[in-house]
Amino acid sequence: IPALWAQAAGTAMTNGVLDADYFLAVARSLVSGVTHNGSLGQTTRVATTLNAINNKLPIPFDLFGEVRDVDFSQFTVRSHYANTPTLTRYFRAMMWCGIADFRYAGFSDGAHAKTNTLRELAGAVALELALRNSGGFSNWFEFNRTLEMYVGTPDSLNFAQLNGLLLAAGIDSPADLPTQASLTNLQNQLMSGELGLQQITSGYYYSPFSAEQVKLPRSFTFMGQRFVMDSWAFSKSTFDDIIWDEDGIPQVT
Repeated sequence: IPALWAQAAGTAMTNGVLDADYFLAVARSLVSGVTHNGSLGQTTRVATTLNAINNKLPIPFDLFGEVRDVDFSQFTVRSHYANTPTLTRYFRAMMWCGIADFRYAGFSDGAHAKTNTLRELAGAVALELALRNSGGFSNWFEFNRTLEMYVGTPDSLNFAQLNGLLLAAGIDSPADLPTQASLTNLQNQLMSGELGLQQITSGYYYSPFSAEQVKLPRSFTFMGQRFVMDSWAFSKSTFDDIIWDEDGIPQVT
């Protein structure tokens, strides 16, 4: 992170590196049980997040520069994960790695306008560069491959996909994304395909009571939810994925 921070000076990646440092500091705190404040002096930000996690309440919360509704009740430890302190810490860290997603494009729910998608894209890129530079990519890849075999493919953009895109674009450091325009160009490349397109609704999204449907964000996660067929089928049987009639008003049943 300190190396990325130096390379990001004066570029469009500064907030992204800050967000990556913050994300990793919270993750390290949860998995170790000891508070880590990161490398870039974000003590208050980390403490506020750990406090929200410990309170376990759904609240509006500023994750990456913009307030969204975050369901911190998901950090309530359950099942066999409550049996030992190690499993408890693992559960909470993995929950963070899925809930704290970087929503880099494509979000619209009629109630919240998404305005900082480029910052969240920068955060995803910073995490990929940090993982690549640390030599830890193979460890992540093996972990992800095991989960794919037992559970399913990620329902979000992941490190392997982002790594391939960045390598193809010749992006090896924050200095390769000097301006907002360069981030916009990368965002357009992502939006030209289906990478990061979520199929299953999770978290809070507000749908207008009309024929208009929520558009889920394009999202990057460190280790996010998996595409599971029964979960997808269930989501298609709930509002607002139920088909409306020709007048745009659902029939009362």
